[in-house]
Amino acid sequence: MRPEKREHNKPNGFPMNLIKNFEVKKKTCGCGKEFHPLKTTDKYCRKCFYKKLSETRAGKLSLKREKLAQAARKPIKKSYKPTGEMKMFLEIWSEREHKSELSGVKLPYGMDNMKMWVCQFLHVLPKGKFPSMRLNKRNIMLATPIEHEYQDRYLPFTERKTELLNEIYKK
Repeated sequence: MRPEKREHNKPNGFPMNLIKNFEVKKKTCGCGKEFHPLKTTDKYCRKCFYKKLSETRAGKLSLKREKLAQAARKPIKKSYKPTGEMKMFLEIWSEREHKSELSGVKLPYGMDNMKMWVCQFLHVLPKGKFPSMRLNKRNIMLATPIEHEYQDRYLPFTERKTELLNEIYKK
């Protein structure tokens, strides 16, 4: 025997009492339009929602523009405390030959190009780990900027590094 056929009010086969629980009630927006909210927290129709959204974005953008304008008015300059490195570099430059201590190549930059001139001085022991060796002339070698990048590959560099480390840790 076949089971009894249930009759439903909806064509898609769901009982009417279940669908009533899921029905979305219309809400009225501030502008007076009725709308179906997608979430229960929706308060505005689409037009009003996008209008509010664009207003807040424009407000945020105007704040950003203001901050950028203020930043442009005041130039930000970080003040550095003099460490004495430049004075020591000048002394080394006057005392030593203007050749690389790693390869013997003539150094390409003179004092007319200050940014690159400073790149020719390399600290054998890092300034952060060994602050006491920062202003030690034996800790500084002259080298080309390319040699500065690959300093660990040169034998004179590693020899000087071991000498200085022995000097520090024997004390």
